Amino acid sequence: ALGLRMQYVKAASAFKPDQASIAAPERVAAMLPQRRQWAQEAGLDGEFIEGLFNQIIHWYIAEQTAFWLQKKSKVV
Repeated sequence: ALGLRMQYVKAASAFKPDQASIAAPERVAAMLPQRRQWAQEAGLDGEFIEGLFNQIIHWYIAEQTAFWLQKKSKVV
């Protein structure tokens, strides 16, 4: 699932006008509490799951940024 998601993350980089648009901190800030709630509703440790998603999201952001930069350097 993580590999498939990475394919989508890299494909989405084509729609990012600049590097700053990749991180989307407002979207991440809104998403994390929702993941905590989902976890708690499923009987899981909400704090752990929120932290886990935080790490995964930031990993994807870093990977998408690197991919975006690599693609832009090839265009120039």
